[in-house]
Amino acid sequence: MTSPTVRRRRRRRVLALATAGLALCIGVSVTSLAAWQQNVTIATGADGIGSSLLKLEISLDGNHWSTATVNSNGSLSFTGNAALLTPGDTVYAGLLIRAAKGSRGADVTLKGGAVSDALVDVLTYGAKSGVAWGNCTGTAWPSVGDTIVGLGSALTPGPGGTAFRVPAATDGAAGSPVGVCLAISLPLGVPNIVGGLTTTPAWQFDATSV
Repeated sequence: MTSPTVRRRRRRRVLALATAGLALCIGVSVTSLAAWQQNVTIATGADGIGSSLLKLEISLDGNHWSTATVNSNGSLSFTGNAALLTPGDTVYAGLLIRAAKGSRGADVTLKGGAVSDALVDVLTYGAKSGVAWGNCTGTAWPSVGDTIVGLGSALTPGPGGTAFRVPAATDGAAGSPVGVCLAISLPLGVPNIVGGLTTTPAWQFDATSV
């Protein structure tokens, strides 16, 4: 008999969100995404053991959706003059996550960055879920969404933020999308030595089917 612990382990899969080409001349330019997701096997109690699909989709522009696969990629668009960050600046970028047609829902946790160098060590970030597309801005940030990673958190590997729910697909359609807003800050008082450096921060979404 399969234990509950083993069942949970089987249905847990990782959705990796990585940024590439995040160039900072004390400034941010474009980031790109890579993500993957797989089918999962789920124990169903009295109904026995069956195969169920956990398949997530991502939108980077609020309109177009792509399945999260190992080869997924795209560009996040940051607000403001992201290519010319100066100390004290914060830039924002949003994305949408939903369960694909026929997929189960998921509890998703965002973990900290996976890259460490002189520049990423001084950057900070925050993240919120439940942010409507178009509201991922500095003006809206204080009053929208639910905090999953507190603003000012180190952009380095961490234990993860507060989990948020991505609803399951219903009635032959994809599930309702959940907006995630990321904020990257270059704090005041950073040393001049970081000027002109570049870095490639990365995040990881852990998705567990529900």
